[in-house]
Amino acid sequence: MDDAKVKGYQPLLGYVEGVCVHHEFRAGNESAGAKAVEFLKGCATQLPAGKKVYVRSDSAFYQAGVMNYAGSGGGSSRSRRTRTVR
Repeated sequence: MDDAKVKGYQPLLGYVEGVCVHHEFRAGNESAGAKAVEFLKGCATQLPAGKKVYVRSDSAFYQAGVMNYAGSGGGSSRSRRTRTVR
């Protein structure tokens, strides 16, 4: 199989209580953290007024823009560092 002809995709999915409220189907060569705040805003626009967005992600969303968005009331975020298992 020629790997140059295989396309990769990277889906981003936002769920609230088991329901997908927002999604993006990205090209596989796009950075996992690209446009993270825009994705969170897309999730937030699908929720009723007053609902908060809680984020669970890997390190790709651990960036200043996401933390600032969460801190401004746009969402709620808790960061937890986990130990790497080797």
